[in-house]
Parts: sequence; C-alpha cells; structure tokens
Amino acid sequence: MKKLVKIIGGLFCALMMFGCSDLAELNSDSGDESLGTLYFDSKSRFVDVSKISNATVKVYSYGKKTVQKDGVSVNGGKGTLSVENIPVGKNRVIEISGYKTAGVPVKILYAVTDINPGANSIGTIKDGVDSAKGKAYLALLNAGVDISSVALSGFDGVSSAYLFDADGFAASYKTNSSVSAATYAQTTGTVKFTNIKSASGYSVWIDDPLSGKLSIDSDSTTSSSLSGVAPGSWKVYVNDGSATKVVGTVTVPSGDSADFDTLIGNALAGKTVIFVKCAANTNLYAWTETSKTELCGAWSGTTLTTKATSDYMNDPSGWYMVDVTEKYGSSTEKIKIILIPQGGSQSGDLESNIAGTFWYDGSKFYDSDPTTVPTLDSNATLKEIKVNGTSIGLKTEYEVPFGTKEVTVTAVANSAKATVSVSPSADDLVVGEPKSFLITVTAQDGTVKTYSLFVIRKAEDPNDVTLSSINVNGSSIGALSSSGTSFKKSLSGSDDSCSVSVTAEASSSSAEITITPKTATITDGKSQVFTITVKNGSASATYTLTVDYTKVEASQYYWTNKNGAVGVNKTIKALADWDESMKVAQAAACDTPRAWLGGHEYPDPDLYAIFAAWDDTNLYLMVEIPNVDGADTVDNDQSYAGSQFLPMGWVLNTGKGVAGDGALVDGNSVWQKALKIIKAPGLSC
Repeated sequence: MKKLVKIIGGLFCALMMFGCSDLAELNSDSGDESLGTLYFDSKSRFVDVSKISNATVKVYSYGKKTVQKDGVSVNGGKGTLSVENIPVGKNRVIEISGYKTAGVPVKILYAVTDINPGANSIGTIKDGVDSAKGKAYLALLNAGVDISSVALSGFDGVSSAYLFDADGFAASYKTNSSVSAATYAQTTGTVKFTNIKSASGYSVWIDDPLSGKLSIDSDSTTSSSLSGVAPGSWKVYVNDGSATKVVGTVTVPSGDSADFDTLIGNALAGKTVIFVKCAANTNLYAWTETSKTELCGAWSGTTLTTKATSDYMNDPSGWYMVDVTEKYGSSTEKIKIILIPQGGSQSGDLESNIAGTFWYDGSKFYDSDPTTVPTLDSNATLKEIKVNGTSIGLKTEYEVPFGTKEVTVTAVANSAKATVSVSPSADDLVVGEPKSFLITVTAQDGTVKTYSLFVIRKAEDPNDVTLSSINVNGSSIGALSSSGTSFKKSLSGSDDSCSVSVTAEASSSSAEITITPKTATITDGKSQVFTITVKNGSASATYTLTVDYTKVEASQYYWTNKNGAVGVNKTIKALADWDESMKVAQAAACDTPRAWLGGHEYPDPDLYAIFAAWDDTNLYLMVEIPNVDGADTVDNDQSYAGSQFLPMGWVLNTGKGVAGDGALVDGNSVWQKALKIIKAPGLSC
C-alpha cells in the first residue's frame, strides 16, 4: 500500500541579505521564454544579521519543480545573488533561509513575486506583513491550492511571519476563500521554568527567532519565565556558563504560557544522601546491602538538626538527613537502615527499594522529595465559544438565522490543561424560544468556572436573502460562510466531461431563487460559473459558484491527494457517514503476493484506500481492506472489515508534544506486541 504523507510546514522568521549588481547590466542566462532570472536589488540591504554566514534560496511554483540555490555567501548581512531558470508566471513564492553553519537554520523569510521572461528584480525582504503573506502563499501551495491566480490581503495586523498560523489559514481557505488572514494572527507566549532550585548562574534560551535569553541570578523554589516566545514547538537549552546541562522541547501556544518543568542545577547530582522522617529520641543506623558496613553513626532525634534539608525538600519539617557520599557515593547497592527508639530495641531491618539517595517517611521509600507538590494550573477561563463551528467570542446571547433549525455548541478553554463540557452539546431550535447551554470549565487543580449561553432562532426576515445550502448534483458543497458570496467545488471522474446540476436553498421560505445556468456540461480541465440570485421582499443578493472538472483515467489506481483531496470537514458517527469524497489515497486492491493464497492461514494485510474527515474536536481516519474471499476480487472496490488481518495503527506527527519511540507501558515495543498477536495460539503464521 502506498503511504499517505502529509507535510505540515511550520518555519521561522526575520533574516538578512543581499546586494547585487546594477540590473541594467544583467540579463537572464536562459533564452527560454518560459524561464526567468531573479536578481536581488543591490540598492537595498535586506536585513543585517551578523550571525549569518550563508543562505539558501528556494522559489516555489504551482505544478512546477522547485528551484533552489544553496551556499549563497553572506558577509555582514549582504551578498550577491541571482536565481536562474525560474518558471514564469504569477505568485512565485520565495523562501530565504539563513544559516550560521550548514544545516543549522537561524531565520527564514518569505516573499511573493511574479516572474517574467528575462531579468526580474525584487526589493527589500524583511519580516512582517510581506513575509507573513509569503508564508500564507506557501501554505496554500503545500495544501494543493493553485496559487497562480490567488490574491491575498488582510495581513496588516500581522507583525511577523512567526506570528501567523499559515497552516490554519490554508485549511480554512480551501473551504472559504474569503477567510480573513487577520483571524490567524498570533501573539507571543511565555515559557515558565517551574523547578529551578540551586540554579544561580544558569542561563536559559529557546531556539525560536523572537525571544531573548533568561539569566537566573539567584536560587529560587518558584518559577521564572521567559516571555516573547513565538508560538510553536522549540528546543530549550539550559547552560551553566561552561556547558549545556539540559536540552528539552516545549510547545508554546499563541498568547498563553507553557511549563518547562525540569530540575536545573540539581544539588543532589552525584551524591548519596539519606533522608529519614522519624520520631524524636530515635537512633538510626545504615548499612550497605551486602557488607552490612555501618555508613553513618547514630542519629539522635534530640540533637540532630535539619540543617541543609531545605536545599532538597519542599517541606523539611521533621526530616533528618545525612550525606554519605564519601562512603557510599560510587556504590550501586541498595541501603538497609535500622531504627532504634531511645531505650528500646531494634525495630527491624528496612531495605530501600532504590540505590543511592532516597527518602524514607516511616512507611515508604521515595526516589525524589515526597513533600514536593506539583503546582497545578488553576486557569478555568474560557477562550471562545463556537456555535455550529462559528466563533462568537464569549457572548452570553447569540441569534442564529431563521433557517437554522438546530445548533451544536462547543467551547475552547484558555488553558490546554483544562477540560470543557457543554450541556447540552446540541439542541433543536424553535423560533423565538431561547435555548440554554451551560459550559463548564474545570482547571487542572479542580477550579471550576461556568458560563451560560442562550441561543435564539430569529423570526423569519421578510428581506432575508441568505442561502442555507448549495448543492451540486444533489450533494451539498459544505457549510456556507455567513459573509461569503463566492464558492468553489471540484469534481472528478473517468469520463471526458461531467454533467452538472446546481440547486440551492434559501434561509427564508419566502425567498425566490434563480440559478443561471441550472445545468451545464463541463469538460476535462474546464470550469463553469453558476450565478445564484436570491430575492426576498425589497432585498436581493447574488452569489457565484465555480465548478471545475478533472478527468481521472480509469487505470489510475495509485494516487495520493488527487486534485488536492485532504478529506472533508464532517463529524463521523457511523460507517454510513463515509463517502468517496473523503478518500485521500488509493492503491490497487490485492496488490500483494499473499492476497491470492486464501484461507485463514494467510490473512490479507493489504490496504486499498485511506479516507479522512475532521471536525472541531476530532480527526477521523478509515481504511478499506480488499475482500479476497468473495467472488468479485479484482474490481478494486470490494472491501470488508473481516477479522483475519494484521494489527494496524496510526502514527500522527502534529508537530506538538514529545515524540514517542514505540515503547508501551508494559515494556514491549509496538512491533513486539504485534508479533505476539500474530503468533498467538491458533494461528499458524
């Protein structure tokens, strides 16, 4: 089965760059009228970034091979650059990557320009509005959108390419080309360092392009924080002035904070220390596991103090300690301790369950401070409420059009550690009767905050000219934007042409709809514009629907993301909810040698197609498996959900969180578990 691979781009920002010769003296190196050369204007210094020593320039075009130029020498933020053999056309995306050394990127900028035959020039490229716009075009290109005729605007509120969610924008644009870029503007976040005991003299920095460096100049048991961090997943480095001590990863949300909880400057590193909590007038002795050699003398509860215990414990009250590093620091043996009450007899041999440093509270051993209570997030505030997928902010009342007969309410908390519940999550609406929804946010520490929302279905507007749905050949094109007037639909098939019929429904029952033309035949590679006019009372509105058609050869069994297919925005509740429009990859059924062996001894592991769908909460994936037991085995469209197939799993890289290594909680790896299933009793394979 061919693999479905989706590449989600998330880059960096702000760069340097280049000078060049006078354009009057330069000409394209190619006489091909379909190619052009891009020169960077010598009269502008791009951005002076002294750390940059070289750069890579890439030029992307829809349906064309990417043009790349490596090893561009940069000195003091300037260099000489020309990129040749670029396909001519509209909206060529430029990506400039700056490097300190080969393979270690510092910052990346974007731009969009048209390329004409011969010489072309481009002025200063810097981070901000233009770079964010270029990043948006590249995201659309990666999402399979033909950007050659796309005209994007609305980036004025975006101050950096690193503060723009280009992938989110591209996903929305595919279903609503009028989506506002400003909606996907982001703000910097904060990283909190929540365990920095004995960390004086350490410095912390994150490899995002926006934040600075945090210097820790005093020991603290509370958190320090580094603000101004770009949203995304980044590496964190902790340095003691001579070497990097800690390297980790952190995912920073837009406008919110993330915790990086790791012990910095561990004062117990390399030591063997015993911490014991025992009643007064108690003596304690400790031996190694094998030699029974006394490691420390008697501790008397009446004379021993808790000196220095606070360096290691959140609450040292009642705890005693002894540092036995010199006697026991290099041993890997467990330790046995004996508690002898004053004037009493030995209470028993107690063996630690760990080697080296430990805590014993009279009943249990610990390998870390048992009095440390993690700080739990108390944020139970709500970020936004959505009605039928549309954000309404934090409104307590919201009106929906007359044509809306039912609503689904969802909500998003400000903290990723909080949970949100909505009751009821969906309900039917009656005109003029408010429906009440209770939204409950529960913080990580148990703090609860509730929000109320009343949704009201408006009375029928005698001048309502909005559309509730548009259908192509009887199927809806999807949710309609409340403010959009232009819509698109792509069709494909094995014939040279496709007969298309368009219908529409108005939100108001009194509205009149006229569609021109109502039907049309669209040939391969062509498109047809349908005009939908709605009149109601004294008001009228005009909508356009563009339908394009692509012929797919019947023999083309193997494909991935054909015609930009990435699935459909839909909630899946049953198998019947899936349809062919959700297919994102396909192979020929039964294309493995085992497929024709038959019988339960030879389960068929072959996959025929992959389907995808999503909603605000979930990603849905489905696979079709060929039915090799049936009579009809070669039409490439027979599938079943039989029991005789190999274990199957999904691995999704979202760019967030910590990557796994396949290990399971029971100590097995994914492949070991699969092997045990395959070799289970009753199976001969």
